Amino acid sequence: MTKTDKFASLVDRFPNLFRNVKSASSPVRLRRFTFGIECGDGWFPLIEELCSKIEEVIVSLPDEERRGTYALQIKEKFGELRFYMSACNEKIDALIDEATSLSLKTCERCGELGKIRTDGWYRTLCDHHEKEWSERRSARGTYTVVK
Repeated sequence: MTKTDKFASLVDRFPNLFRNVKSASSPVRLRRFTFGIECGDGWFPLIEELCSKIEEVIVSLPDEERRGTYALQIKEKFGELRFYMSACNEKIDALIDEATSLSLKTCERCGELGKIRTDGWYRTLCDHHEKEWSERRSARGTYTVVK
């Protein structure tokens, strides 16, 4: 399943959370989620569980509040999961904080136990994918700033 397919499945299964995104079956281009999910596949189970929990909270909100509460962006930044919402309450904030904490010990590539690594770029990776990442970075050589 491609990343686009995974994102489309989230849109279809959590219609309140992704109310600002047209269904995958719609001919209208996705809005506000131009890039879909911007992180590795290893975090998809975390994202999927988080979406399910947030959807439950949204469904319990009063109509007006429900209409204004939806996902804006899902990505990796500084080695952790970032999940941006149009509006939040304490429950949603706590759910996002919990998923963010889990992302800091989950390999972004495979979902196995990982930890934050940095070589100028922050990544949460297992030992195997850290080695792979380091080898790829080394193969590129060093970078020189051109003035």
